[in-house]
Amino acid sequence: MEHEEVEEIVAKWLESQHPPPKMIGTSFMPDLLVYTEQQSEGNKTVYPVYHRYLQVECKGTKAQVVNVDQAIGQCLRYYTIFKGLFTYLAVPEDFSKLQDLQEILSFVNPPIGLLIVHHDGRVETVKKAEGRETEW
Repeated sequence: MEHEEVEEIVAKWLESQHPPPKMIGTSFMPDLLVYTEQQSEGNKTVYPVYHRYLQVECKGTKAQVVNVDQAIGQCLRYYTIFKGLFTYLAVPEDFSKLQDLQEILSFVNPPIGLLIVHHDGRVETVKKAEGRETEW
């Protein structure tokens, strides 16, 4: 399963979980950042307030050449940058290093969660993320 397929399936799943979300992603951020935007008034100025729900970094089957430690480290960096925002790593069910990934997450127990993306479009939460929703 390609990276883009994993990202698309997870995005659709997240849309069904968080009404009405907006999602963004850039090269220096996680693939998916789920947030809502509201207008707030302060000192006669209207400005947007963003409520962040969670973020997801996606890896495709071909990402198996990527070091599992690197993927976990990437998620921990996003977790830190966004001040403890719920952070997930999403991988396809045929990710070759899945067992290694699950062993590390189980033994070390970092605050990041794990999502398994199935070929039939299901998304399974294998490990829940620890954290909080934030605003900016």
